[in-house]
Amino acid sequence: MIPRLSHAPARLLQAAAALGTAVLLAVAAAGGTYALWSSSGTVPGAVITSGSASLAVTAPATLDRAELYPGEAAAGQFDVQNTGSVPLELRMDALTWSSTGATGAQAAVAGALTISVWPASGQGCAATPPTQAWTGIVGGTPKTLGVVLAQEAVQTLCLSAQLAPEAPSAAQGGAVDLQLTVGGTQQ
Repeated sequence: MIPRLSHAPARLLQAAAALGTAVLLAVAAAGGTYALWSSSGTVPGAVITSGSASLAVTAPATLDRAELYPGEAAAGQFDVQNTGSVPLELRMDALTWSSTGATGAQAAVAGALTISVWPASGQGCAATPPTQAWTGIVGGTPKTLGVVLAQEAVQTLCLSAQLAPEAPSAAQGGAVDLQLTVGGTQQ
């Protein structure tokens, strides 16, 4: 009897050739070879300094009227200086008054006053504020003024106080000490 030759080695050789071809095609399609390279180094020390934000406000000038009647307004001006090291956009934060020990007339005046603040122009400060002015009442909403102060820059702001035309008669003879808070947002 003649021994039969097995075809197993030939099939094994064909499978290995097919696998090799598949690997070669995969590497060619991926665009080359890949290697993992790694390196490290030390960055020399660096100094990081933070800036400071600070504003200085001078006292408002005397308003142009000592007494207000319903519907009347008085105007004055004051300066704000950026004493920090970063530019700041000015904003009006709050209008408050101390109601501790207040009389009825003081409370009536505080409730009937409208305060407006805006950047001064070369023409001074009129009692009637422009439309872009911040206008607030006690407990009003903060608003930016659209003015950015560079370091050491000074901005003159106008201040107008108007007593409402419908101010109650209880406001007669009342005087109120208002606190206006000017803030800055870093730019």
